[in-house]
Amino acid sequence: MTQQAFGILKDDNGRRIVVSAFCCNGHPLVSEENPCIDDLATIHLRVRSTTGETDLYLSPIQGDPRVMGGDQIPEGELLDVFCPVCGASFEAVAPCYCRHGMFIAIYLKPDCQYREAVVICNSWGCKHSFIKLESRIILSSL
Repeated sequence: MTQQAFGILKDDNGRRIVVSAFCCNGHPLVSEENPCIDDLATIHLRVRSTTGETDLYLSPIQGDPRVMGGDQIPEGELLDVFCPVCGASFEAVAPCYCRHGMFIAIYLKPDCQYREAVVICNSWGCKHSFIKLESRIILSSL
């Protein structure tokens, strides 16, 4: 793998892999203790839905919709997404293309700048996401 930017690696197949992610208070969300998808550590988030609170583990591969957890969450439900360490909510940055949810920012650096973030929709089941590096969208999955 080659380093593309802080927090993002590009593998031999050209996939962008998130190798570090942080909440707004700088807590790491990618850890070797997290479950793996394709032998890669996942991104750990906690969510609140009508079925209660649960931990989610997102694939670190950009555009990969696989998620571990959340089996009881109804499709399309809007989730409150927060840090599993400190409980801080993630910043909503824009309405999603799905017209139901909001994009939330998961920062690539502990200094928590939106210009470098993984951005996902908070509507359960929505596949829209993108990566921002230096304020530019470098990849979008629609």
